[in-house]
Amino acid sequence: MCLNKRFAMGALLFACLSFILAGCGDYAGSGGGGVGVSYQTIGGIASKGPIEGATVIVWQLVNGQKGAKLGETRSLPDGSYRLAIPATSGPVLVEVTGNSTATYLNENNPTGPRVPFIDPNQGFRAAVPDIATARTIAVTPLTEAAVQIATNPAGSITGIKSANAQLSNLLGVDIVATLPNNIAVNQISDINNGQDKYGAYLAGIQKQITAVNTVEKIISDIVTPIVANQPLGDAGTNFLSAVNAVISDPSINPTGMTILPDSITIQGAINIPIPVPDADTVLPAAPTGLSAALDSDKTVRLAWSAST
Repeated sequence: MCLNKRFAMGALLFACLSFILAGCGDYAGSGGGGVGVSYQTIGGIASKGPIEGATVIVWQLVNGQKGAKLGETRSLPDGSYRLAIPATSGPVLVEVTGNSTATYLNENNPTGPRVPFIDPNQGFRAAVPDIATARTIAVTPLTEAAVQIATNPAGSITGIKSANAQLSNLLGVDIVATLPNNIAVNQISDINNGQDKYGAYLAGIQKQITAVNTVEKIISDIVTPIVANQPLGDAGTNFLSAVNAVISDPSINPTGMTILPDSITIQGAINIPIPVPDADTVLPAAPTGLSAALDSDKTVRLAWSAST
């Protein structure tokens, strides 16, 4: 009787142990998402000034519309975010929105209280044409402007690459892949550096904000003429003036270099429409029928069919 009880207890323990190990094996192998699922990590920054505690959601884009939600997280005090999403390719949208605890740093008053960022309908987006090649994605008012340019006039997010390039070329900085420096805290070390320059642009936008002239209006004032293929006009003048005021402040820019490297390009866009980048080109197919022959004079002669 005692032997039977011991045998039954041993069998029960063995069964439990097998179940636990099987569960652990599945979790460890898949990150909790099922056997065979692989993941990729992306990160970036959510910045107006830096936004703490914002809701960050990564969406798959299907025919220019939001599809499956790939992941969600919250931004840290410096605005940075990082999350794992299922490994995939193709276009995605990173969306940063407010919530009851989110706040941002007013770069024109960096020692003052952080500003609530609580409206879930308030926020910024960034779109990339292929998440497989994009590991760092900044989400800022300028990337939001690019999404709005890519969205118009069809109502779906198309032309992502062109819109990102149009603003990046204008400003002399990759608005998606570059992480802006919080220049109100870290100061400018080199205005020619992309991170410092990007930080100056965001501080310039922040400098223009009033109760009437909201960040949404500032973005719209930039987007509207670009979509209409018109010069930036007053929107460009106001933006450039604000950025110049930022980089002329020695408490922000102690370098003494107060000439914005891309001011000529921006100044030009005030009076002339911003050029639309060339359409994507398709690489030619590899040549076929390649052959080599050695002539009697020891010259190698190549022959092939032309690519298309």
